[in-house]
Amino acid sequence: MWRACLDPTQWPWPGGCQICLAWGTERLCKDCLARFCPAVLRCPRCAQRLFGPHCADCLREPPAWDGAVCAVDYAPPWDRLLHGLKYHEQMGAAPALGHLLACAVRAAQAPTDALCLLPVPLHPHRLAQRGYNQSQRLASVLAGQLGVPLAPGWVLRVEDSLPQAQTESRDARWRQMQRAFALAPKADVRDRHIALVDDVMTTGATMSALATLLRRHGAASVQAWAVARTPRPHD
Repeated sequence: MWRACLDPTQWPWPGGCQICLAWGTERLCKDCLARFCPAVLRCPRCAQRLFGPHCADCLREPPAWDGAVCAVDYAPPWDRLLHGLKYHEQMGAAPALGHLLACAVRAAQAPTDALCLLPVPLHPHRLAQRGYNQSQRLASVLAGQLGVPLAPGWVLRVEDSLPQAQTESRDARWRQMQRAFALAPKADVRDRHIALVDDVMTTGATMSALATLLRRHGAASVQAWAVARTPRPHD
């Protein structure tokens, strides 16, 4: 209990920057944003960094979704904040990270008209263990900042699996996602414009499985939004 009270990411009042802990009114101070969140050119389709005019991966194998937005690479100090939110109940990180993603969405001029936000669901067993869905916490912040509705519960996680970071290969990650999700019985996604929201996009297997499912049920468009993107191994 004392540890939680002394953890600055758990403070209920504004004050500390989530990265440097400097006192102020912002959860991410300007100095840390300038240092750790520089403006970089990203592929509008997969959100990986671009080092040329085109994304070779998307030209070779276009993803199942229509467009992607990620705010930062999955690297220090963002990996620490995301890990704390996901596994250690450090809820104070959610407003800061959600705001970071909202800024990235605005900067990318991603379409938000008639949009619904759909947080990536957890399997009921994992949700019971953790007590909360970190993606839904981020999506709630994002919905408030962008003024778009939140649609949790439209998709169910019906098959549990290892976290992607613990899966041996990219192909294994893609295989384990194929039957992981199902549309909720009363969900109607036909002609809907949907943005999937997650904390980290690694291979894109989760987003691809969800986008394919939603498209199969008539969704008009699917965006893939995440706070962080794991860089390609060769980047």
